[in-house]
Amino acid sequence: MGKTRNKYNHYPEDFRQETVCSSDGPNTSAAEVARELGSHPSQIYNS
Repeated sequence: MGKTRNKYNHYPEDFRQETVCSSDGPNTSAAEVARELGSHPSQIYNS
């Protein structure tokens, strides 16, 4: 039986923390950060 590939991206903890912090800025929203990263805003909120 071969290895199966996980369909989810797993990002390092420091990257996730930086992403959440950047979405907390006064002129930036989680939706904008998610759009820049090519992900869904719920992924920012769930980090």
